[in-house]
Amino acid sequence: MATSLEKGKGVIHSDDRRSADSFFWDEGTEEEEARGQLMPIGRIWAQKSIKVKAAIETMIKLWNTLKPIIGNVINAKEKMFVFRFGTMRDKDRVLENQSWHFGKFVWCFNEPTSTGKLTDIPLFHLPLWARVYDLPISGRKNEGNVRKIRVMLGTYINMELRPNPEMDRAIRVLILHDIRIPLKKMIKILMPTGKEVCFDVKYERLPTFCYGYGRLGHGEKDCKEGPYEEDELKFGE
Repeated sequence: MATSLEKGKGVIHSDDRRSADSFFWDEGTEEEEARGQLMPIGRIWAQKSIKVKAAIETMIKLWNTLKPIIGNVINAKEKMFVFRFGTMRDKDRVLENQSWHFGKFVWCFNEPTSTGKLTDIPLFHLPLWARVYDLPISGRKNEGNVRKIRVMLGTYINMELRPNPEMDRAIRVLILHDIRIPLKKMIKILMPTGKEVCFDVKYERLPTFCYGYGRLGHGEKDCKEGPYEEDELKFGE
C-alpha cells in the first residue's frame, strides 16, 4: 500500500525510490537565518600546508571589529573555515576591504547556502583592483570602452571615478577574478585606425603569485607547469 511523504514529518513513501534513502531538510528558524547572514564561508588558496586555526586567530585580531568574531575550521585539508560576525556592519567592512592574505596566500569568501554541502560552496572568486596603462586620452570616460575592458579582465564590480581621467597614467577598475584561471598581463584593443594595440595591466596587493603561469595561490617554484627559466617568467619577477 502506497503512503505519502509529508514535508517535515519524516513519513516515507513506500513507492518512491528517492524516499527510501532520503528525507526533506526543513528550513531553520528566523534566528538561524539571521545568524547565517553573519557567517561567511572562506578558503585559503595555498598548495603548501597552512595552520588554518592559527590563520583564523590572526585575521580576527587584524580585523579589530566592534564586536567579537567566532571562527572555526570546516575542512582542514581544503583549508576551509567559517566566521560568525557580531554585526552586519563588521562583516560588510571586512568583505568590502578584500583581498585578505595570510602568509601571502589569498583568502576567498562566499555566502553560505542551504542547498547542499558547505564544502561545495564556490570559493574561488577574489576582488582585485586592476590598472590599465597608457590608454589613449580620448575615450577614457566612454562607458562602452570601460565595459569592454572590465569584461576582458573579469566580472566587473566597480570603477574608480576621477574628475580628470585623461590626466592619469591608468584607469583603475575593481574586478572579481576567478583564481582558477591566469591573470591577464595585457589586453588587446582595436583602434579606430584598425590597428590592434596591446596595453599593460597591473594588479594591486597581489598575494602569492606564479610569475610563470600567471595564477594566484602558488609561486613559480611550486607550479605544476614549471620549472621555469628566468626568460620564461612571462609576468616578470
